[in-house]
Amino acid sequence: MNYPAFVTGGELRILDLDAPGGARTLAVLPLAPNAEVTATLPQGRTLAYVYRVMDRNRRFDETRPVLLGTSQDRGLTDLASEEQGTDEAAIRRIPVRGGAVTVFVQNLAPGSRVETLGTVVTADPSGKAVIQRVLPPGAQEIDVRVVRPDGSGQTIRRAVTIPKSEWFYVGVADLAFGRSTNGGEDGGGNSYATGRLSGYAKGTTAAGVTVTLQADSGEDDIDDLFSNILNKDPVSILDRLDPDLSFPTYGDDSTLVIDAPTSGGFYLKVEKDGNFGLWGDFKSVTPGTDLLRNERTLYGAQTVLQTAGVNEDGAPRLRFEGYAAQPDQLPQRDVLRGTGGSVYFLSRQDILLGSETLTVELRDADTQRVISRTALVQGEDYDINYTQGVVTLYSPLSGYGSGGALLSSNPNGDDTLNLIAQYEWRPVLGDIDGYAYGARLTSGIADNLQIGATAQSDDTGTSDQTAYGVDLAWTKSDRTFLKAEVARTDGPGFGYVTSVNGGLTGEETAPPDGSGTAYSVSARAALDEIWPGGAGTVGAYFQSYGAGFSSLDRQVTTPETLWGFSAELPLSAATALTLIYDHYNQDPDVAQDRAQILLEHQITDLLAVELGYGHIDSTDPASTDGTGTRDDLAARLILTPSEMVEWYVFGQGSLNVTGDVENADRAGIGGEVLLDGSWSIQGEVSDGATGPGGRVLFGQDKDEESNVYFGYTLDPDRTVDDVVLTGRDRGQFVAGGRRR
Repeated sequence: MNYPAFVTGGELRILDLDAPGGARTLAVLPLAPNAEVTATLPQGRTLAYVYRVMDRNRRFDETRPVLLGTSQDRGLTDLASEEQGTDEAAIRRIPVRGGAVTVFVQNLAPGSRVETLGTVVTADPSGKAVIQRVLPPGAQEIDVRVVRPDGSGQTIRRAVTIPKSEWFYVGVADLAFGRSTNGGEDGGGNSYATGRLSGYAKGTTAAGVTVTLQADSGEDDIDDLFSNILNKDPVSILDRLDPDLSFPTYGDDSTLVIDAPTSGGFYLKVEKDGNFGLWGDFKSVTPGTDLLRNERTLYGAQTVLQTAGVNEDGAPRLRFEGYAAQPDQLPQRDVLRGTGGSVYFLSRQDILLGSETLTVELRDADTQRVISRTALVQGEDYDINYTQGVVTLYSPLSGYGSGGALLSSNPNGDDTLNLIAQYEWRPVLGDIDGYAYGARLTSGIADNLQIGATAQSDDTGTSDQTAYGVDLAWTKSDRTFLKAEVARTDGPGFGYVTSVNGGLTGEETAPPDGSGTAYSVSARAALDEIWPGGAGTVGAYFQSYGAGFSSLDRQVTTPETLWGFSAELPLSAATALTLIYDHYNQDPDVAQDRAQILLEHQITDLLAVELGYGHIDSTDPASTDGTGTRDDLAARLILTPSEMVEWYVFGQGSLNVTGDVENADRAGIGGEVLLDGSWSIQGEVSDGATGPGGRVLFGQDKDEESNVYFGYTLDPDRTVDDVVLTGRDRGQFVAGGRRR
């Protein structure tokens, strides 16, 4: 890292991403910035590491998880001589202010070392070495010591002053004065005076306050230059044109950064140590609440105030966020079922630049309960064409979750994977009047306890809704926690559009016009953190939605209740037991209960077996196959002859089938083969009561900027416009690739 002067310590955290009950921290190793540590890896399914550094106020920065055992060359052909500096930060909470100091040394003897800025580097074969560090403002003395291979050395000291206040600014004034010579019956003329004033400034004061300012009056009469500076620009569609459509080839790998995003002619942001106030474009976020998540991008005023002191999780002891805006655009939410491909079409076009928030959600196919949610990052996970409304993912997205689960009604997976796109778009016709307000206050009253309150109001004609709620979170670790939340909405929200074919066609769900209250409680406990000698994890959840409740995730017209619990218990070093129970009820007569018991046993290092029992009790008068009961027994044998090959055979049979519930008898074979460092093939083929099913994906993931894939899926339960195809459509093919 290049800012050790701002941190007081660091630690390397080793995680198991697939641990029972969720990702688990297995080890925490002290590791000073730019130092080294040696450790024996703990046992785990999918090991990864993150690096965390802390400042004196316990705020921390943390990298993204990196899988252990994978190559980290980042595409560089010669790690010894090429620049290795990359930014892998996933969390940034430490305020860094100062200047970058670079030490460059050349003409050194092979094997010489350079000691400076608190670190030691070895010169490359050409005798050069370079080190860069960010230092705080003020006078600094930099010692550079060169140690030759024979042990002799030389030290050079340089004085450097990093200014406490530094500014950059630019301004442009364009004025035109004139008089027309042919302006009336009397032969006289009309005089005119027009102009345009614009400027940009950014700097930091001696007190550490950073100011960003942009102003652009637009071209107008001089008397009116500043009268409309706060209005939004109707021709901003030019900013959303995809440059790749006009310039097929670039001469460099530059990145466009919009430092003062604004839909009007004025932008101002004043910030210090995470506190700021701004006027311009901003994205309203409400971290900590699930029922009242807000992902809109608005033009107006926003402020964030927070304490420097944080709790053990790095969250401020007290944080306030508020905003007020008068939007002239509409929010849109698209729920796009994964197709196995990478290209998805949004339901709207002319999307506001940078307004999108994309996530991948795993949902229960029957109850639509969100099981997990992963945020995507533009430039790392996807590209977007704002004019045409086209999203291109860097990796294909399957439409099925829990594929390969032992107990499953569908061989491809019972849960669904969806691409959720939240964005703003500007309608061609009509005006949008009204205002949007919001505020959230959170307080970490103790290291492990945080409470929050949220209030939102939207009055834009198409939506007239007020929402408010409170939440509480107690966190002992990432595996032991309790979260509770209650929220109420009054009035309709914005609804959403769903699509099962990547956005080619869609079905709109209108929001309910009423009032409703929702409750949510979830808890998980790692038994080894509760009492000595405990092992495994247990968890439970409860959700209740009243009729009329309207949020990003649910539009409720009839009351719904969901609850369930799970337990993952190791019986021995080679055997684990999993218990799952879920209940869903929708008034007046829709209900479903599902229970599963799973037993996993590792016979040898190469051979494992899984056994399972499941029970379903469902009532749905409106469905042709939704009422009845069924018991299922299943077994799977897994063989892993090497790290490159894994294959399995499985069988599932249904017993005591009553009512209209379909039989789930099925047997098949599947596996995965890594052909070399980048090519792989994985798939499964089976046959059962509902017909043949299968999936295969063949592809190459060469590096972060190049991949290619070809896949085929045959879903025995696939439907199109509610017509059951039972595999007679012969499945679907998908192919794609990306290269930069």
